[in-house]
Amino acid sequence: MFTQKINRVLTGICLFILPHFAFSSGFIENNSLTSGGANYAQQGKIIPPGEINTAAYISAGNYQYPQAESNVEIHTYPRVRSPDGGVKEGFLHIGIKGQDRQFSELAPMNLVFVVDVSQSMQKEGRLEWVKEALIKFTEKVRSVDSLALVSFNEKAEIRFAAALIETGENRQGFLTAVNSLSAAGVTDLEAGLTLGYEQSKINYRPDGINAVLLLSDGTDLSARLVREQAMSGDIRISLSWSNRNDLDLHVVTPLGEEIYFNRMRDSTGGIQDVDMNVDGESSEPVENIFWGKDMARSGDYRVYVQNYSYFEDNENPTPFQVEVKNGDDYKIFEGRISGTGRSSNTDAGVFTFGDTNQVSSLFQLAENYRAQGITIAAFGVGVDFDPELIQNLALRGGGHSRFLNDREKTMVTFSSDEEFKRIAVITARGLELKVDFMPGIEIAETWGYNYKIENNSVSYQLPVLNMGEDKIILIHYRVLPPASNPGAALKLSAGDSAGNPAVLYDGVIGLGETSAAEQALSMARQSETRMRIAGAFTGAGERYYRTGGDRLSALRSAAGMAAAGQNEIQTARGERNDPRLFNDEYNLLARYLETINGELPAEDPIESLIAANTISPVSPRQVTVTVIPGIPNVQNGRTYTLQVGSYQIVNNAQDAHRRLQNAGFTPAYEQFNGYTRVVIPNVRSAEAAAIINRIGAAGFYTIWVREVW
Repeated sequence: MFTQKINRVLTGICLFILPHFAFSSGFIENNSLTSGGANYAQQGKIIPPGEINTAAYISAGNYQYPQAESNVEIHTYPRVRSPDGGVKEGFLHIGIKGQDRQFSELAPMNLVFVVDVSQSMQKEGRLEWVKEALIKFTEKVRSVDSLALVSFNEKAEIRFAAALIETGENRQGFLTAVNSLSAAGVTDLEAGLTLGYEQSKINYRPDGINAVLLLSDGTDLSARLVREQAMSGDIRISLSWSNRNDLDLHVVTPLGEEIYFNRMRDSTGGIQDVDMNVDGESSEPVENIFWGKDMARSGDYRVYVQNYSYFEDNENPTPFQVEVKNGDDYKIFEGRISGTGRSSNTDAGVFTFGDTNQVSSLFQLAENYRAQGITIAAFGVGVDFDPELIQNLALRGGGHSRFLNDREKTMVTFSSDEEFKRIAVITARGLELKVDFMPGIEIAETWGYNYKIENNSVSYQLPVLNMGEDKIILIHYRVLPPASNPGAALKLSAGDSAGNPAVLYDGVIGLGETSAAEQALSMARQSETRMRIAGAFTGAGERYYRTGGDRLSALRSAAGMAAAGQNEIQTARGERNDPRLFNDEYNLLARYLETINGELPAEDPIESLIAANTISPVSPRQVTVTVIPGIPNVQNGRTYTLQVGSYQIVNNAQDAHRRLQNAGFTPAYEQFNGYTRVVIPNVRSAEAAAIINRIGAAGFYTIWVREVW
């Protein structure tokens, strides 16, 4: 007998940046932490930590660099904390900016537009947005430029063969081809892209701009996954069918655990987040199981489908489709299922995760043409596409992605010279930045692009820099005694037209003290604040999804991290005298706290934390300290323990203990669940605010306050 099936609702789960099916924009494009994220928090979902793209979020700041006078320019903004005693800590903000030019000054362009004309492009008038935007764009195309137009649904078709727009006849021919586009059928993205790349070879310009511009709203499956706010990660397995029968997706993991409707999580982080047709509610159902970034166990995964029950009037076989995203490889299995229960089990195949570098043929196509000098700009139209696919396609094809969720944005993208250049016009390829810190400086962490740290040096690889585009890098470092007058040597190089590296910048910068120029402090502080906010989301997710151990402690710790993020925002608001700063992020963290509170016992003190975390730290202009749950009331006469840190590695705890001693404190150790806490005990409420500021001055920026009963 099968377990009775009940209506299942899974709360507390959200995929962020890469939400992969959730957002019409986000870290992938605008780098906004909350673009679409608030909708998920409203439904009580927490972002898995592996999906927080801190580097992209840091890049979202409006840093307002001066216009680049040369092809590529570099801007550096250091900020160093100089506490009395202890180790100095600093942040180096590096901005790389591409030169902007007038549209008329661009090199000759060889552009191929590859447009999705499947049935779904009729939704909301999406195809009409695209047609209107392309017509507007054609007005600025010059006689030295070449255009082509390819459409695709279940088949690809050349609508306007690649040709120079040097005559009125050719220009009108392209416009006529655009106007003739109409939507019908299903989507074969690879067929369209293959034909588009073939057209791009016809008028290839070795010294020009060669690009394929893909515009698609995705597939029927991606539309269903978006509708149900499904999630993705290193592994995503999705089942779709087209009737009201209750099909179920089952996955057996390398550990022999099985994920399905009655066991929606495994011990390694696999989650079934979408389960449909429990009551035969939809004729367009989908089910989804995923492992977030860095969560999947290596080994073999077996996928099968079962028909739990019929809701259709007949019991005919049900066709279905299973799509497996295995790293960067996509596979589709199509089958038919008959009967119900175990007798209906239909295998959809076995795949291996972790021991191969398989890449889908679509990505291979983009990589091959990138090597030939032809890039891709990928545009997701509407909200039904797979952002992860769009982003990775652009990344592997040496280009950028954008999400066009309405007519206005579609028009601006193609009518604005600046926006088009940032998407499609490359100003430098193969950039490499190397930062060599002087002896006595230790790199704590860095964010931004592919990097490699060796001792006190770090190098970054940036495939392309587009015209007018900014690239942001942030380095957190420590200045170890007895180092003085700290500095760093920076060298930036990029490939020239022949592919040979050319040095663009080679110099030494002083890292300075807090007396550095106000602009430098503002730049570094803004990126530092963004780093800490993203860290709060990551930390909350890590604790929320932690397997094993004390679940209540994990939830309280997750709430503490969310509160820490809110306190960081409050501090930034005080520093900039802007009470609305980071408002979306603040509200999203408030939703986190509500979600976590809903999973705790009614008598748990989490509600007091939610109420208290809005208290701003004392003297935010002097030192930034996140206080959880908040600074005690000076008049309550109680005694508190101030927890400065909690460490798995004993040496780190000893280092923190020593730094506090050097700053004049008398710290102590506590042991908890295998962690070594470093605390300052017996602090009276009247003294707490001043002591917290002294702790911050010693270089500790997050403090947990526990009342001593």
